[in-house]
Amino acid sequence: MLDAPSVPLEAQAASSLLRTGDHEPYLKGYSDGTFRPSTMMTRAEAAQMLYALLREPVTGETPRFTDVRSGSWYAPAVAALTSLEVLEGFPDGTFRPNETITRAAFVTVVTRCFDLEPGTASFTDVASTSWAYEAIAAATSMGWIEGVGDGTFQPNRGIRRSEAVTVMNRALGRTGEGFAANRGAQQFSDVPTTHWAYLQITEAA
Repeated sequence: MLDAPSVPLEAQAASSLLRTGDHEPYLKGYSDGTFRPSTMMTRAEAAQMLYALLREPVTGETPRFTDVRSGSWYAPAVAALTSLEVLEGFPDGTFRPNETITRAAFVTVVTRCFDLEPGTASFTDVASTSWAYEAIAAATSMGWIEGVGDGTFQPNRGIRRSEAVTVMNRALGRTGEGFAANRGAQQFSDVPTTHWAYLQITEAA
């Protein structure tokens, strides 16, 4: 796994829908002082996270899904990212905001925010005919994702919050000076300094 994108950040940022290279927070913890790093991210949370990172704000869009009420906290994010063709719903007209977003789906929506070159991937459980292969291959070639240690990617498993911020930080080019600069002040009760994603979570939050 690469620690930084293989495409120069300047070129990547020029075609990105998202802000790259800064260190502003984009994902919060919970009111009880936890981050819940092992909790699976929902589709609504993924939408809100990307919405917070948009380079140019998108407002005034109306949610067009039967299960996304206009007053819900995630409605503006879902509406904006749908209008940008980053997010999609389901054939029955729903968005299913409270469902877990899979690893394949998360990688797909992140790659839609960038203009990436085709890549290759050799995970044993991601066939070249898979609907998500191109996104997974591009993200792999960029150094944004890796497998789970046994040659698989587990595309249909939900993505954990700790995994999601790790992918996002890599995609956003959040490395080097300024990375997790407030690491001494991060005090999520369930994220000790020994946690594998401690710095990634600190950078995101």
